[in-house]
Amino acid sequence: MEGFYVFGGRSQKGDVLGRLKLLRYDRGGMSWTYPKTTGVAPAARYGHSLVYNPEGGNLIIYGGRNDKLFQAQKSCCLNDLNVLNLTNLSWCAVSTFGDHYTESRYAHAACLYQNQMVIFGGLHDYSFVDSEIRRLELGKLSVDISRRN
Repeated sequence: MEGFYVFGGRSQKGDVLGRLKLLRYDRGGMSWTYPKTTGVAPAARYGHSLVYNPEGGNLIIYGGRNDKLFQAQKSCCLNDLNVLNLTNLSWCAVSTFGDHYTESRYAHAACLYQNQMVIFGGLHDYSFVDSEIRRLELGKLSVDISRRN
């Protein structure tokens, strides 16, 4: 489906959301729809990144924050990677591997560059994360960390 995809965020009351929305435009104007997806959707979150991977035909969600997680995992931040296949609207949690641990984060920046998801900055609970750039090789599904000084 074509349109502008949004996942999660916070409601006007401050509740953390965990639903996929799609803003579509047609002759009658713009309207929000809630696409029916399959698979296990990511946990509710805000402050995460969502990038579109045109080569894979999918959306990739990384990180974010959900304050209700603190009781269970002693951190409000998420460090997971979830992919939505736009052809069949199916969610899939993706495991990454590599030589370096990637600290969970929210309020970071992410973009797609040459089939890599590039992640920088952000916060971890109540402090800034390190200043390293993270690169996720989408074709290989491995995480590679590059230091930039």
